[in-house]
Amino acid sequence: MRVVFIGFDSMRTDFARKFMEKGYMPNMLMLKREGFFAEAIPTYPPLTPPGWATIATGAWPSTTGIEDFYLHRAGKPFDLAYNGSTSEFCKAETIWEVAEKNGKKVILLKYPGSWPPTIKKGIQVDGAAGFGGQRCRFALSDSCCYTTDPSIKRGELITLKEAKGWINIPKGYKEVLEAELYIKDREGSIIKKYYLLAFSNNGMQKIIISNSRDFKRSIVSLLPGEWSNWILDVFESKEGPKKGSFKMKLLDLKLPYKLKLYRSQIHQNEGFTIPEELSKDILENIGPFFERTAPDDFESGWIDLETQMEIYEAHTDWMCKTATYLLKKYEWDLFMTQWHPIDYAQHIVWGAIDPGHPDYNPEKAYLYWDFLGKVYRLADRLLGEVVQHITNDTIVIITADHGHELMHTHILINNFLVREGFLCVHFNEKGEPEIDWSKTKAYAFGMLPQIFINLKGRDPQGTVEPGEEYEKLRDEIIEKLYELRDPERGKHVIKMAVKKEEMKALGLYGENVGDIIFMTERGYMSVSTAYYNDPSWGLPVRELHMPPKITKNLNIFERTKLFKMHTSEHPSFSPFSEAIRVPFLMKGPGVKRGIERVVPVRLVDVAPTIAHILEVPMPKNSEGSIILDAFETDSVEKIS
Repeated sequence: MRVVFIGFDSMRTDFARKFMEKGYMPNMLMLKREGFFAEAIPTYPPLTPPGWATIATGAWPSTTGIEDFYLHRAGKPFDLAYNGSTSEFCKAETIWEVAEKNGKKVILLKYPGSWPPTIKKGIQVDGAAGFGGQRCRFALSDSCCYTTDPSIKRGELITLKEAKGWINIPKGYKEVLEAELYIKDREGSIIKKYYLLAFSNNGMQKIIISNSRDFKRSIVSLLPGEWSNWILDVFESKEGPKKGSFKMKLLDLKLPYKLKLYRSQIHQNEGFTIPEELSKDILENIGPFFERTAPDDFESGWIDLETQMEIYEAHTDWMCKTATYLLKKYEWDLFMTQWHPIDYAQHIVWGAIDPGHPDYNPEKAYLYWDFLGKVYRLADRLLGEVVQHITNDTIVIITADHGHELMHTHILINNFLVREGFLCVHFNEKGEPEIDWSKTKAYAFGMLPQIFINLKGRDPQGTVEPGEEYEKLRDEIIEKLYELRDPERGKHVIKMAVKKEEMKALGLYGENVGDIIFMTERGYMSVSTAYYNDPSWGLPVRELHMPPKITKNLNIFERTKLFKMHTSEHPSFSPFSEAIRVPFLMKGPGVKRGIERVVPVRLVDVAPTIAHILEVPMPKNSEGSIILDAFETDSVEKIS
């Protein structure tokens, strides 16, 4: 028996039902009618790295060691973060590792947290993509917006000036202007330079881009609204010349003063697969990888929703073709892939579809529901592409890592700790917060809503004595959290706050998680780091300095703005809520047909169930159970 696993990041169960009913997801509806369907309870926090790690291992977050995007390690400074999106910090055995040990053939296509590869003989494509603001390690340069408008957030400001030194410009062109376009790596070093020429001809305004000031050597020719073809080039990285690919879209051109040109991420053409030569096969047979689909380009004002959808479509097209190529070319017993745009789309449009957000407009809500439905349709397209290659010896499993919920307000939790006297901070000449650890008792860290006590004997500059002082301080902070109210809405904002020992039941334990863990009410998201919603960071490195989010005004509450920042989130919310639960679907030989389970399964049960189907042992750190009631029998031999 073989297994195909398809993961859809952030797919909500109720949204999946809605879009199946409305015709956006015919493939998933067919599988639901012919298979076993349930809801699944995510991890806490309901967050990308912990969720996909738990699905892959059958182990809870503190057992995998992946509790967050940003990992704390006991004994290290609180503002030092470790990358939770890398396989390096996963302590639990994965289902693909145990499958390989038992002679099974594995294919992984962009499964989060699977790079560096831990497979020995299998096939792997990517697994180090950028999530949660982090950047893909295979990107030579991040996406960019070249613009003449200084108000564009993070835009690469250019000036259109009289073209000089160009050759072979056709006669009759008017308003001929030029600009230089620099390609930069993440540290700001120039790795390539192109020349842009803008002009009017026959009443149309247009640009060309060239490697030199020679019109005949142009590599791109664009009218407003047009995408370029793929541009393949060599870039001077710090490791030497590397081949990469990108596209451009001309979003606006009004000569002589206005230009807005979007450039996609430049992804390496090689080095992101196992075996290494597979990347060349993919480039030749499918084309370059349009990897980055994150929302911050839209939220920064670089692109519009139409362009954002085109990016999702390009990414999905590549995923569909690559999945088909791999499934046809190689022998396999376990195929696992993950697709992320649902998460990003919900971050963008939530405030436009949810009446609970102050920026909601009921007259336009249908437009954004349709936008979201089209994103779910793309997920269904990938599902349909993969399922068509499934034979009668294969079971397909579909689930997600977490759902999504309204977020109209950030809770700046370190501001709260400063106001209550638990954290001591000063601001330097640049206006940056500097913590006085000798006077600090508590500190919030990461996307997991958690507060660490600055404990003597454990933390580098601990101030709080273990024992009675430690316990009294935790009690006091928990009491203050429950008292916290939104002054505008008059609501208590903390749903639950407990000592970490009470979170063992949800798989959070040990010295690497906060001493206090909490959940927020609907609409509120705990924010502790200055990097949250700031796409300027995100180096795909092992560790990085993570400054706290502390503002001079010490305001605890910060409102979100539609289309300028995320208006939905997930890590602060209860994994048991309808908004955060996700669909779980199985279909194939020996699986019950047309059954919908009333009680949810758990993400921790996925890997044991896959192991059961493959007839291999569970991953050795697994803490989940086989979902036996999904099968017509409880015997693998009878299923086979």
